[in-house]
Amino acid sequence: MTTSMTYLLSTGIFVGGLAVVALLLLRYRDRLQAKFGVQSAVRSIVQVTPQARLALVEVEGMTVLCALGRDGITAMQIVQPPQERTV
Repeated sequence: MTTSMTYLLSTGIFVGGLAVVALLLLRYRDRLQAKFGVQSAVRSIVQVTPQARLALVEVEGMTVLCALGRDGITAMQIVQPPQERTV
């Protein structure tokens, strides 16, 4: 009986800790992005099939086409910003 209570208590503490971390990350997301210098934005998400989506993301001036599916996230195409030419 005490073993099952220990597992239940441990699981509750673990899930509660994850919830607290998630809330803190949501609250301080802008400060973290500014501190670490990663500027990103999701521009568009398109549902291709019930299990797959395409996302257009801008990260530090680059445009990335990502596939989102059951197997995870895959960068399909990365487009670099055009280089400025000096004459």
